[in-house]
Amino acid sequence: MRMTMALTGLLMLAATLTAQEAPTLPPSGVDVPAELKQLNGYWKPESVIADGVEQLATPEAKASVILRIRNGEYALFAIKDSKSDTGLRLCTAKLSLDPATHTFTLAVTDGFRKGQRMHGIYDQAGERIRICYGPEAQPRPTAFEAPKGSQLFCETWVLEKK
Repeated sequence: MRMTMALTGLLMLAATLTAQEAPTLPPSGVDVPAELKQLNGYWKPESVIADGVEQLATPEAKASVILRIRNGEYALFAIKDSKSDTGLRLCTAKLSLDPATHTFTLAVTDGFRKGQRMHGIYDQAGERIRICYGPEAQPRPTAFEAPKGSQLFCETWVLEKK
């Protein structure tokens, strides 16, 4: 069974296998490059395609996941109670961006796929970000596509207004 970092209908399975309580936020005083600061926030999934299949097809599935980016930390959560903003952390990764080439790298530090590295491409337009990525051992994606058999993930996230 395949699973995205950030990312998929398989998230609930990962939550039961690797879930941890949500961590405290990283310190806000950390010196962070401007390109990472512009991604700070809570992001809700609009579309999560893994290996050619939409993983969060229903509104309920989409409401059960949130991505938090803060100071270069990429953390994916399965939400238990959206009113109290509590959830289970599925994974945490260090996010590195190259804004000149619109590429990124995720180094998974905790949770599902701990120790693995992923790389991909991204595009940000206002309050929406698209990412397409796969294992670092494969060539970096060059288009926002995740066809069947590719082992790629292609996702669109929308900034959540709190």
